[in-house]
Amino acid sequence: MEPSICLCGTEFFFLRHGQTDWNREGRIQGQIDVVLNEEGKQEAKLAATLISPSEIDMVFASPLKRAIATAQVISKFHDIPLFVIEDLKECNWGVAEGLIDQSWMKHWLLGSQSPEGAEPFGKFQARSISAINNALKKAESPMIVAHTGTYWALTRLIENGCSLQKPSARPVRFRQRQNGNWEHCTD
Repeated sequence: MEPSICLCGTEFFFLRHGQTDWNREGRIQGQIDVVLNEEGKQEAKLAATLISPSEIDMVFASPLKRAIATAQVISKFHDIPLFVIEDLKECNWGVAEGLIDQSWMKHWLLGSQSPEGAEPFGKFQARSISAINNALKKAESPMIVAHTGTYWALTRLIENGCSLQKPSARPVRFRQRQNGNWEHCTD
């Protein structure tokens, strides 16, 4: 029996990194270290302005260049520290990395199918939530800068389903309600 996964905080912001050329092309990036394109850099600058300085006190990022570059903009704009958490790295999609075909994705999210060499969804979700909890223990109001897969792991956990909407470089507030359930919104 797998241990249950839960979030151990009350509120945080999540930000998916800015656009890359591979995002624009619809390619699966996974752990391939693709950099932000010019539009992605502009998205990061805009995202920084969408959060008031009192709303975040630390930034935690995936070690991949696209997330680091986005997080650096947030950190500099708000003059707050930036920390890298290795386990915020995007899912290893195995042989699917670099491809455009995503027909297998819904099956992967359900845990029923993974591309050869890919990290299974359950293992990826546990890794991602553990990394977010690590950040939640270190900051009162953290900003997590990571990836689409991380967003899916979060929304599947709190919705018992999965929101495939993936806001690019738009801050999403996750907060725990009085009843203990979580909600997320883009203010």
